[in-house]
Amino acid sequence: MPNRFAPSRVLRFTTAAIVFAAVVLFPPHVSADSWNDELAVALDKAAANYYNPDLLIVLGTFTYAHEDLSSPFSRWLADELHGLIPRTKSLRLFDKEAAAAMDPALRQTYAALFASAKVDAILYGRFFEAAGGLRVQFELTGLSDGALIGAGEVFVPRSALPAGLGIRPGEGTVAAKAALALIGAPAAPVPATQAAPVAATQTADVAALRVSVSTDRGAGAVYAAGERLHVLVAVNKRAWVKVYHIDVRGRVQLIWPNRFSGAGGPLEAGKVIQIPGDGDPFDFVLGPPFGTEFIKVVASTEAFAATEGDFADLQGGTARDSIARGMTPAAGGGERAEGLASYLILEKP
Repeated sequence: MPNRFAPSRVLRFTTAAIVFAAVVLFPPHVSADSWNDELAVALDKAAANYYNPDLLIVLGTFTYAHEDLSSPFSRWLADELHGLIPRTKSLRLFDKEAAAAMDPALRQTYAALFASAKVDAILYGRFFEAAGGLRVQFELTGLSDGALIGAGEVFVPRSALPAGLGIRPGEGTVAAKAALALIGAPAAPVPATQAAPVAATQTADVAALRVSVSTDRGAGAVYAAGERLHVLVAVNKRAWVKVYHIDVRGRVQLIWPNRFSGAGGPLEAGKVIQIPGDGDPFDFVLGPPFGTEFIKVVASTEAFAATEGDFADLQGGTARDSIARGMTPAAGGGERAEGLASYLILEKP
């Protein structure tokens, strides 16, 4: 089997959730041609109370229900929004991949970019199946302070969707996420370590070790074949960190630390690492097989007893088993924390 992550090759490797309740209602009278007009109106209404009538936004991810997982509909909707936002009265799109800044721990990576461009907010949301179509719920959240600017909902009739467009994440994807969510019992109680909503992060217990992990496109991102992926990781306390990639088939590889960076010791609190880093002699270029892949991060305030070889398939058992074997700290104590991010790879339209 070829080594997909050999640094000498081009590589195919290529989180503020919002909580909404799914409400089953009779579908409104929205035609396949009018739903996007209604969405433009809803977006303008959500931005109406903002002090600046000209709102520059970045586009985050729309994920399925409460799974925090994307589907082909997520990418379709993002493409629709790219064409729709210029038709609104108050929104302009900052067309850069900066949705990872939803997590305040990762925001510093984009601070200079946002300051120079004067980006105001991020648009993101969830979608739910309903009779005759989908209900798309969205939020506009300020990037500087994490405050809610506005929210809204629109109904997308199924007649507006391309034939055969996937709506739900696969059952195997949901099961894989559940298996990877929490692998090791932490030595001390810690809060959830996936990218949390901004408000929740600001009020979390700062004394507990926490992990922030995201793709450059944010939580549940969707990529097409040939696009490049960057992974962002940070911890709030000085800690040893391992970053694993789990592919569509469940194979696991350690991608950080690697022979190019991270081998010198722990990651300092507040420092954001980007994988690949600037100057690294490899890329994460996405391609087949298509489906959902995961980035799993484990951190410990004590050094790990052993570090696996980088960019090599870890053998034996499930992905969960492979990662669990590498989580043991040398001293047997200290705090541990985990983080999980997912992204979907689609074939080019």
